[in-house]
Amino acid sequence: MVVETHSAASICAMVRAGVGVAVVNPLTALDYAGSEIVIRPFSLSVPFTVSLIRPLHRPASALVDAFTGHLIEHAREVALRLPALQNPL
Repeated sequence: MVVETHSAASICAMVRAGVGVAVVNPLTALDYAGSEIVIRPFSLSVPFTVSLIRPLHRPASALVDAFTGHLIEHAREVALRLPALQNPL
């Protein structure tokens, strides 16, 4: 049986339930590290990019600018935690 989903959270839930294995992006793996799922590094490099998309011809509001700043700061914090996935306990 083959199961496909576009939701990384769904596939991790299926793995947790014993349905199989999955290859997921590092952000999802970091989210599930320490739960009932075993995370193993994948020796092949698979590029993964996260982008922030904003309208070209519409000025950003102060709220959007504040959100963007918080998002960038959070991304920096997450990037510091990602190397831990290369050496799981």
